[in-house]
Amino acid sequence: MRNLSQPTVIGLELFGGLLIVMAVWVDELVSFHHFLLAPFNLPKEFEELVVETFLALIGLVVMLAATTVLYSRIRKLESFIVMCAWCRKIKLDNEWISVEDYLARQNKQETSHGICPICAEEQIRRFEERSRK
Repeated sequence: MRNLSQPTVIGLELFGGLLIVMAVWVDELVSFHHFLLAPFNLPKEFEELVVETFLALIGLVVMLAATTVLYSRIRKLESFIVMCAWCRKIKLDNEWISVEDYLARQNKQETSHGICPICAEEQIRRFEERSRK
């Protein structure tokens, strides 16, 4: 199954909701219920139509709001980068690659290596300890 984008899903939901509202109006205007329930001969009620339309639109708004919230949560979860806690490799499409490769593939960025002041001090301290031995 292919992934649908948020605008596509919301557009489909909006279309479906408006179809429901249209069906309510067509039912009242054409009296589909008369064809289905002929012996009962139900009268047309404009106030009932307005209430049904209003309730359908409220349902549509709630559905669209829920979908928007869910899509924002999905986007946040999909934005996480899975990184190995031990070797710092990054998972990309079922493959574990180095941070440098990840940046090159995803961001078209090249990397360079340096050393931060804290690590430099630590390396100097270790070097001095080894040279004393």
